[in-house]
Amino acid sequence: MDIITAFHDALASLRRSGKPAIAAVHGACAGGAMSLALACDFVLAADTAHFSVAYRRLGVSADGGMSYSLTRLAGPRRALELMLLSDRTSASEALSRGLITRVCAEQELEAELTRMARALADNSPAASRAVKALVWSADTTTLDEQLSAELASFVDCASSADFREGMKAFNERRPPIFAGE
Repeated sequence: MDIITAFHDALASLRRSGKPAIAAVHGACAGGAMSLALACDFVLAADTAHFSVAYRRLGVSADGGMSYSLTRLAGPRRALELMLLSDRTSASEALSRGLITRVCAEQELEAELTRMARALADNSPAASRAVKALVWSADTTTLDEQLSAELASFVDCASSADFREGMKAFNERRPPIFAGE
């Protein structure tokens, strides 16, 4: 049980982290590995990758937040289908079901991962933290609560040095260089 608790703690920390997390999937992604990938904010998969919940074949229920992630990402009916009926899901099918972010050619996986990571690193850290928190909480709040949270986040970000740099860069027609302040 200690290893499962540690795994759960790691998954929860990943989701609570203010930094965007990217999973890169090459080959088979099953069980706990799939739970880990789904806990990330972005999932990039090679076109040869495939996903499998796998727990049903072991005679156990889902673990690692699988029921939570699949239900949020694909809805209850698709989650049940994937968890109780599906053996394997291709990368293209996972993309069409909203389980992953992008699919690329296997030989391009590392380069695409680097491009994605650089694009994320170029964003304002405070704005990225705020967007991540807003998106992952959106389905548990009312519209009014979400609008209030967006306003508070926007005001916080708009009072930052990063916002001033963003506006200056926009006016100067150059890319911003955010310092995380």
